Amino acid sequence: MVLLCRSLFLLLLAGILAACGSAAESAPRVEISDSAGVRIVMNRSARWAEGEAWRVPGEPELVIGALAGPPEEQFVEIAAAARQSDGDIVLADRGAAAVRLYNREGLFLRTLGGQGSGPGEYRDPASVLVTVGDSITVWDDQLYRSTRYDPSGNRVAIHTLDRATLAKAVEPPLYPGPGMPLPNGDVLVRLVEKAKDQLSGVFRASSGLLRAEKALRHVDTVVFFGDVEQVGLEAPFGSVPVRAPLARNTSIAHGGDSLRICVGTQRQPQVQCFGPGGSSMLVRWSGEPRPVREEDMTRWREETLEALGDKLAEDQVRPLLRKVPRPTQRPPYSDIHLDEPGNLWVRLGPTRKGPPSWIDHGVFDSQGALLGTVLLPPIRVLEIGRDYVLGVHEDELEVEYLHLYPLVKPEEGEGQAEASARNGTTTEEQLPSVAF
Repeated sequence: MVLLCRSLFLLLLAGILAACGSAAESAPRVEISDSAGVRIVMNRSARWAEGEAWRVPGEPELVIGALAGPPEEQFVEIAAAARQSDGDIVLADRGAAAVRLYNREGLFLRTLGGQGSGPGEYRDPASVLVTVGDSITVWDDQLYRSTRYDPSGNRVAIHTLDRATLAKAVEPPLYPGPGMPLPNGDVLVRLVEKAKDQLSGVFRASSGLLRAEKALRHVDTVVFFGDVEQVGLEAPFGSVPVRAPLARNTSIAHGGDSLRICVGTQRQPQVQCFGPGGSSMLVRWSGEPRPVREEDMTRWREETLEALGDKLAEDQVRPLLRKVPRPTQRPPYSDIHLDEPGNLWVRLGPTRKGPPSWIDHGVFDSQGALLGTVLLPPIRVLEIGRDYVLGVHEDELEVEYLHLYPLVKPEEGEGQAEASARNGTTTEEQLPSVAF
């Protein structure tokens, strides 16, 4: 009788475990809801199956730049770069106020314009855009001007956005700040808050995003948000605002076959995207908070000391820094990008897997579903195409180079062991261990 009862108990337990396993397997990867017309996509796990994960090889396919050499091979501050369909690359060096064109082998072809304020000249070339047909648009943040070139780099048109007129469409204390050109000629304008009474403690100034038609016949508000997180230091002569430790900031991206604009404020693991026709979507994902490391605080102290070096002596600054509260956790992500097809890439942070200093990026499709994560080398990403990643690498001497990496999208069925060994890319089964 005891043996029979024990057998029945084991059968019942097996049934319960099987039912639990079935429920877990059937749990949705993505939960979709709607709130006041906003589509909310909550991601629980990734979609990529074995062998489907994308990867980036360890070595760049192309490097442009040199420690010593002609001026066109030395960069001061690369602000933007974009690739044409034939592989040629247009690059804006903000520090040198120069825009240059290189061929697919990385050889210098020509300079587009020069330094200055005249037609075809630049003071602050902050953005470049390659549109259909390989036309090139360069945006100058200081002159508030876009210059358009044909695919070969011959100047076609110049247009200046009237900042004073645009300012009248904005409620004070906000004012038109940096711009980003769009393929149809419109400009995305990030708003900045004009100086006001200095605040103490940690705070974020007001900001927002406008979409302005080039003749300013239409100016639309995209969204309002907080600017970079700051903290007020109580110096002898008054409050001094500096960037807060592990400061949250707002990252903006635009792109895709059907133009989308995405905004991430880093307050929580979510990004808001706006599509054609005024559609809005919140892309969310689950993940554990990441602790603050002592090296993060040390780096912040050293950077703040350097920034305040012309105002206060070091022995005056260090006591002020000790009074700043240590943040409880790191931001859930940093930069965001939209690749050419319209997938959202979210820079999550240093990986626990793969080569040291490589960075995990979550990749979400145009519907907000998490595909998986891709490891990228330690570069400042400028552009992600269908089959490449373009970014800036800085060496130990702080010399900048432009790196081009292939983006490999394996065929379905490629072995997971092989894919993981090459890239360390996280798939659905590995996802919970990633520090989102």
